[in-house]
Amino acid sequence: MMRKSVLLLLCLGLFGFSATAQYNIIPGKGFDDVKIKMHIDDIVKVLGSPEEIISFEDEKESWENGGYDIQKSLPFYIGFDEVYMFGDNKYAIWKVYVKKKKAVYVNLSSYLHDEDITDKISLNNDVHFYDNLNKVVSVLGGKYHYKVDEGENTLIFFLEQGIELIINEQELRNICFFKPMKAKKAVIQLGLMSPGNF
Repeated sequence: MMRKSVLLLLCLGLFGFSATAQYNIIPGKGFDDVKIKMHIDDIVKVLGSPEEIISFEDEKESWENGGYDIQKSLPFYIGFDEVYMFGDNKYAIWKVYVKKKKAVYVNLSSYLHDEDITDKISLNNDVHFYDNLNKVVSVLGGKYHYKVDEGENTLIFFLEQGIELIINEQELRNICFFKPMKAKKAVIQLGLMSPGNF
């Protein structure tokens, strides 16, 4: 009987380990292999060649044509020179915004990747794509701000942790990370993004 119990526990442990093997995002830093301030050439070595490299002007035009106010959008506030857009990759990274060839803002998207990829991604070891706002806040803490953007998405900002989350139809669909902002800078950022709405 003892032998069967040990075998069962061993099997459960192995199954549990393989089921939870993930790529974890550390808020404000990134993954082990892809981090904020990392040179884009090193990121390309990890993710492969980008599908497209977009200039600041072209990205700005794309956002404005989509009806977005870039003055109230975090990537434009942070500032960037180019955007590297990637296809399929193990981290579900869609866009890497770079300034002086270093990553300043990274956007992961569940829209462009299958669940076999997105299921392996976690934030703070416990937040996953498709989680709801209550789960996100319970894990990351209550110190956040939000707004509803022009595309009817709810944007959740944990600026001092370096995290922006995009929730659509009650599900977490995008995870973005960047260098955490100091409290004073976070207040300025929030004032720029949505005066009076927080």
